[in-house]
Amino acid sequence: MGSQLKRRHDAPPLQFGRLIAAFSIAEFRASALGYFGHMSELYALWTLVLALIVLSCLETPATSQVSGFAFLIIGIGVVGCVLGGWWRHGVVSARVTTLALAVSALCCALYPFSNESPAWISIFLLLIWGAAVVADSSQFSALSAAACPPEVMGGA
Repeated sequence: MGSQLKRRHDAPPLQFGRLIAAFSIAEFRASALGYFGHMSELYALWTLVLALIVLSCLETPATSQVSGFAFLIIGIGVVGCVLGGWWRHGVVSARVTTLALAVSALCCALYPFSNESPAWISIFLLLIWGAAVVADSSQFSALSAAACPPEVMGGA
């Protein structure tokens, strides 16, 4: 953790009211609420990934095949995180989050239509979605940390 994220040694004890007051800061509120939405989106995909694979036109897929695809779709999030972090060095975190959210939303919107296509198209779309859904996670953390008042850092 960088020195800019450490609480001051003389900071008063955390109080619930101060944590809530952090949400009066527009930048923090936007990043924190975006982060909450991102986590809902992420966990929803991870929860449904097995069902989405089974529904993706795979004719009676073997358990190992479904498990392997689920592992790849969830695990490819590492690539999304690395690419999001790498791209972040050249642009603002908010742009990375916007693009990752847009790609994730596009995958969500296109997925139902991919069921009429060959199974590999559905799986490919799920792989893109798996990378995009995680790419903005560290960006939301950075945006929230930058906007958070130092006296409630780590609590808010």
